Amino acid sequence: MTEGVIARLGASFADVSSVTEEHLRATSDALVNRRKPPPLRHVEAALDGFASQMDTLRREGATRGLSSDAAGRLFALVFALEQLRSHLQDLGSRADEWAQGDATTQ
Repeated sequence: MTEGVIARLGASFADVSSVTEEHLRATSDALVNRRKPPPLRHVEAALDGFASQMDTLRREGATRGLSSDAAGRLFALVFALEQLRSHLQDLGSRADEWAQGDATTQ
């Protein structure tokens, strides 16, 4: 059962990983050059896709067959991805402030 859940979430998670890496690199470049950071829309779309796939698995009952340890790790991952979203939003706000050259940040 665990392998099926992992296989179904794999593509969504790989998408989250890829677009997050790209976003962080672009944000880093923006910070170095004091430019406006990139929008978060691609990362948010990937996170929404993962959450949607997770909801589908729950509705289908696919997570019920997981051991308590596997279920715990899976739901911890879901929580961590939502925290990632929040942290990236905050990073974007701070990078935007930096790009505007706020005198208090120089």
